[in-house]
Amino acid sequence: MGALDFLLKLPARRNTAQLPTKPERSVPAPVAVSELPADARSKAGERLRFVRLVEITKASRRLSDAAACEFVAVNHAAEFPILRSSGHNGASQLTYNNLRNWRPAVREGGSDEAILQRLADGYTRGIQKARGDVRFWEYFHAFYLNLNKLPVTVAYQRAAAKMRSVDPSVTVPTLAQARYRVAQLDPAVVILAREGEEACKNKCIDYIKRDWNGIPAGEVVIGDSRTFDTRVRVLDPQTGKYRAVRPTIAALIDGRSWYMAAYWITTEPVNADTLIRTLALYCLNTGGQPPAVAYFDNGKDYCAQGFSTPLVAGGVEHSIFKELGITLINSIAYNARAKTIEREFRDMMQQFDKMFPDYLGSRPGQRTLAADYFDTHAEELPELGQFSSIFADWLAGYHSTPKRGEIHRGKSPAEIWTARQPRPAMSAERLRLAVCKPEGIRTVGRGPAVSLAGQWFYCDALKVGTKALVKSDPFDPTRVLCYTPDGALIGEARTREAIRALALDDEAARAAIGELIGRQRKQLREARTTLERLTGGRAQASPLELFLAEPGAELVPVGSRRSVKGAAHSFTRYTLPGTIEAAPQQPEAAPELEFREDEEEAELAAAHELLTRPPCGTDDDALDLSIAHDFITNNHKGDDDDDY
Repeated sequence: MGALDFLLKLPARRNTAQLPTKPERSVPAPVAVSELPADARSKAGERLRFVRLVEITKASRRLSDAAACEFVAVNHAAEFPILRSSGHNGASQLTYNNLRNWRPAVREGGSDEAILQRLADGYTRGIQKARGDVRFWEYFHAFYLNLNKLPVTVAYQRAAAKMRSVDPSVTVPTLAQARYRVAQLDPAVVILAREGEEACKNKCIDYIKRDWNGIPAGEVVIGDSRTFDTRVRVLDPQTGKYRAVRPTIAALIDGRSWYMAAYWITTEPVNADTLIRTLALYCLNTGGQPPAVAYFDNGKDYCAQGFSTPLVAGGVEHSIFKELGITLINSIAYNARAKTIEREFRDMMQQFDKMFPDYLGSRPGQRTLAADYFDTHAEELPELGQFSSIFADWLAGYHSTPKRGEIHRGKSPAEIWTARQPRPAMSAERLRLAVCKPEGIRTVGRGPAVSLAGQWFYCDALKVGTKALVKSDPFDPTRVLCYTPDGALIGEARTREAIRALALDDEAARAAIGELIGRQRKQLREARTTLERLTGGRAQASPLELFLAEPGAELVPVGSRRSVKGAAHSFTRYTLPGTIEAAPQQPEAAPELEFREDEEEAELAAAHELLTRPPCGTDDDALDLSIAHDFITNNHKGDDDDDY
């Protein structure tokens, strides 16, 4: 083996293309002087003054560069508090060598801003360019900027493992570099990724500060609903046991005073009818004075057609807000900060909900064992009436408590609300009609009646076959109001209870049947009277007879007929004299006899006539006797007297 044979056993040198590329160092961009820290900016300014002062001293005293520099360092040291002690180990930097280093930057010219930028230390600000493979940082940011909130170390480990599985040749940055990158991230981005959009809005995003002092009390109402973090007992009719239910409140507060002028607490889901009843209660509490503006969110019930947004029928807009003269303003979706009612809901949760033994907490993690106890002991919870009474007492105290801040300025909500200026009021009758919700156009059916939600509502003022706009009553489900499509009131329609099919021993049902039969006869009689009035009593004649008759001719009945079929069960024929002359009446011909029994009946009739005819002196007696003889002999069927 040769002396150099051991080289053959050495591993082959890797191709340079297989070697990991060395990350390029980032070259920081020049930083503006105004962005420099104060000490770095002052130090650059002293360097500029030092160079210029040396140039002035050199020219005025005819000194060399070194001599002028030494003169300035000795006689003007007080003017350079930073440079005289910023050298190595506190030495002075007012030296000839530094002059030679700084003077080219000054002689290069330009504005003072540009010169100071060149004289400043190599200072960089902001986020430095990431070192390492771009793919690693994408994986790391994806692991860290996540709602799962992985710690930095775990996110780094997962990103490093993923990167090694994708490309083993890539050099993974260090954990310290990862921590540096996290520290340089925008806090708004971190909160958005790890806590959610709502947290980002509340902690980082700018907000609008609204000035409510210029809004009079009673002009703007803010509406919203909230489910309490406590429960009441409700009897289940199917099981006969109590169950725990979280009640919900639909509230309207005054935007200026925060006074809750109307609210509705229910254990049922809040819908458009609940909001309509709450608005009607607001108008009732204010003496018939609806607000000018309503500030609602974009929920489907708050923007229901016919309530706050118009229902278009026949080209005309109909809504409760239009009848009350209220303008709707919708807040931005999912933007609770825009509605001051959310502040009152927060106070309600902290001051009212937490008083109850089964407080559930505003988040699942706050639920206690006491709440679990009441899941199976709902009978120990208050009923809805008692709960509402307790809430009314708390709300009265809340309204009378003075509040600080620019809106209240030491006054209570009740003080500001009570001192409000009156607004135009509506009468009770107008309010009763205005809070009925337009439901749509219906065709009037027999009765006359209109159908809504599977029920029939009857109103005598309606006309069968016409169109009617139907409005529901939020306080009375058995009543609707009927209007013409353009909004003119027709009348009130109500439901009717069904009657027992067989009312044999039910006096009330029999009376109801009798009343309805009388109603039917009255309607038919009124229709006939109207027909008689409109036609002058000539509706029974045919158009041809009306055309041919003389003026003033009177109808003459000539016959009638009855039948179980047809449009009417009885018919009376009327005619007008001098129009269609009837043919002369012919004597009736003897009916043709088809059976033996018919012949016998005819013979009996002839015999009866013969026997009862008075005697006369004609020769017809023999003929009559022969007819009687034939009848007797032909009907003799045997010798038995019984058969005969």
